[in-house]
Amino acid sequence: MICARGEAALEQAYRTLKVMGAEVLALPCDVSDQAQVNELVRHATRAFGRIDIVFYRLPSTIYLPIPLQLQLLPDSLTDVDLTV
Repeated sequence: MICARGEAALEQAYRTLKVMGAEVLALPCDVSDQAQVNELVRHATRAFGRIDIVFYRLPSTIYLPIPLQLQLLPDSLTDVDLTV
């Protein structure tokens, strides 16, 4: 599952991953909108059963300890088992 606010970039990433043989779903999503994030999580869990890892990219890099990052993410994203 990939998401982005910009649909052109999202479509390009989707096509690139498909060419590489990945099973991928792509949805537009503004992660600052909790309702959109909740919908993204619903789609991901419906399609794949669970979320194994969350990777997010912010417009600028912010270095924070992982526990603090997890506190800043919406609960629907952090309420998953991220252990290996």
